Amino acid sequence: FLTSALDGVFPFDIDSKNNVLWLNSDPGMFGVLLKYAFKIIKPTLQENLCISIDSSKFFLSKKVGRLTKLGIGSSAAISVGITRAFSRYQKLHSSSETQLNQANTIHQHLQNGVGSGIDVVSSFVDKTVIECTKESVKEHTWSLLNWPSKLYFKVLKTHQDESTQRLIKNYQRVNVLYPKEFEIILGQLLEISQNISYAWKSED
Repeated sequence: FLTSALDGVFPFDIDSKNNVLWLNSDPGMFGVLLKYAFKIIKPTLQENLCISIDSSKFFLSKKVGRLTKLGIGSSAAISVGITRAFSRYQKLHSSSETQLNQANTIHQHLQNGVGSGIDVVSSFVDKTVIECTKESVKEHTWSLLNWPSKLYFKVLKTHQDESTQRLIKNYQRVNVLYPKEFEIILGQLLEISQNISYAWKSED
């Protein structure tokens, strides 16, 4: 196993229960998705494999030598990539629903069961814009949207790392500490989201 996030090579073996056994050093968090993938997909290996994950585009190199993560959703993309790679390796003709469910399950394990799965769908569909809810992830009923011709956007970089798990924990924490204020703000957010949906589809 190789990953752009770490130097070195990480040899491993698989036991009869599809557990990944690191033979020398353990890549830690950078090998976790691979471990879940073997447990969930249970690929049948006919030969020794070299599995390499290049996530360099998810990070920004800084002068001090530290990597800063760009946005969120990188682990979801890797979950989808691993799932599709195993499917192609085994020449499986799995339905898109099966592959998406596998990728989402791998990612859910990483996040201890929290999260909507929308970031996994975004990587899986690989289109510019989709409209999706937590329910449509389960039902595979998201919508593909066109980009409005007169809509422009600008990317702002904070140069600070962000974690999906940390964002979810903050969301849950505010809900517990300030329930009344949370309900008001959540209602406003849902209304704004609905207005964005109408405006986007009408390209107005």
